Amino acid sequence: MAITQPYIVVEQRQGHSQKYGTEMTTIIMVGVKDRREYVTYIDSPNRNAVNWQHIIRNPTHGFVLRKLKATDKSTKKGQTIINADSPVMIEWETDTLDEVLADAQKFWEQEDRKNGSDKFGDLFQ
Repeated sequence: MAITQPYIVVEQRQGHSQKYGTEMTTIIMVGVKDRREYVTYIDSPNRNAVNWQHIIRNPTHGFVLRKLKATDKSTKKGQTIINADSPVMIEWETDTLDEVLADAQKFWEQEDRKNGSDKFGDLFQ
């Protein structure tokens, strides 16, 4: 059963697609519920940029996204791949990522206290 959760965009990288030789944006996210790392690849030949244009145009903003569909594929780094054709819904946007991460940290600390663990600290080791 797939986890339905929001995702926080933590990084965007511009580069070139080895497959198509065109500009590509790699977006790295963290799942709010499972705290796992996810990645998606936006490139023009796949025509998936339309769903991600606002996010790509604002790489320094903080975003919390919903309606993303994880695939059953992973990268060599163990990141689960998000289908770039997902109908992205921006649940929350701020001027900086720090604001989103501060709220996420508070949420995770509350969850950890409920569960008696320190998973938040594990994210940054």
